[in-house]
Amino acid sequence: MGVREQQKATNRQSIAQAALETFIEIGYEACTIRDIVRYSGLSPGTFYNYFESKEDVLDFILQDLAIRVRQTVRRERARAASGRDFIYQGFFAFLEEVGREPAILLMLSPTH
Repeated sequence: MGVREQQKATNRQSIAQAALETFIEIGYEACTIRDIVRYSGLSPGTFYNYFESKEDVLDFILQDLAIRVRQTVRRERARAASGRDFIYQGFFAFLEEVGREPAILLMLSPTH
């Protein structure tokens, strides 16, 4: 990956992380793009270079998580020696991968 592509990936992740923290702190509904930008430390123009709305950021966060979960579950299921292991290892891998992102769990909890 070149320097420019690396910077783009870094900016996108910074915005996504700031959005996630903002969603947790003040709630998704109350959160504005201005709040996300403030948390990210980037400019509003930079935000709009990567996302059109807070809905886009949430989609990015959840799609990224879904990709990682699918990869982890597939890898663990491929190691299964039985049908029981297939189910157990797949389920455990799912929980382990989602558990790596406690901020997402907090955001999705009914108390937020």
